[in-house]
Amino acid sequence: MTDRPSPFGILGRALGTGPLGGLKRYLRWFNLTMLQQALWPLLIAVASAPHVALEHTPTGWFLLRLAGPLLAVVVAFLYLRSPKRSTAAVIPSVAEGSLVHDAEFGLQEVPHGNGERDSSAPLRSGRNDERDGSGRNDGRSGLGRNDARALLLSLITPPANIRFPAVATQFRYALYALPVVVTLLRFLNGPADEAAKVVAFGLVNVAAYHLIHFGVVPLSFEDARPGLLAGAVLFGVSWGLHNALMFGLSDGGWLPGLAAGLVLGWAFGFGALALRQWPGGWLTGAAVHFLVVYLIAGFV
Repeated sequence: MTDRPSPFGILGRALGTGPLGGLKRYLRWFNLTMLQQALWPLLIAVASAPHVALEHTPTGWFLLRLAGPLLAVVVAFLYLRSPKRSTAAVIPSVAEGSLVHDAEFGLQEVPHGNGERDSSAPLRSGRNDERDGSGRNDGRSGLGRNDARALLLSLITPPANIRFPAVATQFRYALYALPVVVTLLRFLNGPADEAAKVVAFGLVNVAAYHLIHFGVVPLSFEDARPGLLAGAVLFGVSWGLHNALMFGLSDGGWLPGLAAGLVLGWAFGFGALALRQWPGGWLTGAAVHFLVVYLIAGFV
């Protein structure tokens, strides 16, 4: 019995499982990054958009400046919602009421029938995640209602065996509350319109960074650990690309901007993975990113 040809043809097989499979996962990241980072520099270059600080951007132009990161968030979310994508890399198991994470990156483990965890079992994303005998996802699962609820829970849920859990919980809540308090203070100090622009853009841009690099990128890997590490590396590359484009449009030169962006991006990218381990919760890295870059540096 002969194998039937793939409905996607030779190119589809090459991009999916062939030698170009690795290229496909990075093209997906590149497309989302171009949406997030390149739209505003392009408008500056070809449409004479104002090359000014975020808070000084006129309202009409500000909406266009916000459009790039916002489109990246929407496209990344739609990708995660696609029924052809696996959510095992980032979504904890909710099957049979189980919500268990491993110690290093917060990835769930499938429990035994007696309630104990099996570290050798494949990762699961819930009832909607169907796998073949090898433990790999068959590609039919998507971000269903249960998975979406589990994803929201995973954003704030720490690893199961986190050290000093009581201290970690208090520290985690402080990291969640601090950006809220500082945001209110920024609005009280005013000008309110400038504060609103910085806060709105910061929220959307931080969401784009973390959704792309710790949501979309890990799903391109069969094993979540290298996927998350690749996401942290690409986090810095994305930041460096943005700085290179913006510095290149000014007198600063693109190379210093690229170098500074790489360093800052890697600091925040790997910092997010470290904060996931302690005090735990994926939102801790995003909260620190938003606080430092937009609520502190953005107003200096």
